Amino acid sequence: MRGNRRLRRRSQEGALALAIRDFIDDTARSVAFLSRVPVPQRHFTGHDGRLSRAVRAFPLAGVLIALPAAALAAVLSAIHAPPALLAFAALALQVLVTGALHEDGLSDSADGIGGGRDRDSALAIMKDSRVGSYGAVALILSFGLRASAIAALATVLTPSGLGMVLLAVAAASRTAMVWHWSLLPPARRDGVA
Repeated sequence: MRGNRRLRRRSQEGALALAIRDFIDDTARSVAFLSRVPVPQRHFTGHDGRLSRAVRAFPLAGVLIALPAAALAAVLSAIHAPPALLAFAALALQVLVTGALHEDGLSDSADGIGGGRDRDSALAIMKDSRVGSYGAVALILSFGLRASAIAALATVLTPSGLGMVLLAVAAASRTAMVWHWSLLPPARRDGVA
């Protein structure tokens, strides 16, 4: 009887260890997909390149990716840096860490939706690497709105509270991205979302 319990416990512990290892791999893959943070190759051994399972780790990956910018915002807030400086510095660091992935997507989407006559022309515009007027305006508005929001929060929150809010927003935005992907069909047959 005791031997069976021990065997069952070892089996459960082994399954839990495997599940934890799988989640760590998914988190590393998500960080690699959503940022420029170097990730050890061991997390990709035997991986088929699909994101279907890794998306479960997007919220945690968002927190890890936003951690440097949130820490910078908290430190600048603690030393009473001007709110606008704090906000733009945090955004600049975040863009460096992500490689402007989200900004590129926003710009492409705005150009395609604003300039496309139909679905095919919108997709062709989105694939074009040049930034058009709709994309430029979307980027300016996006940075302005985000900087204004962070600057406003910096005036009413403690430094640690500001950092925590930035981390929570990073997790929530990556969760919303996965939710959005799950609702809509891919724009292209070979597309990610």
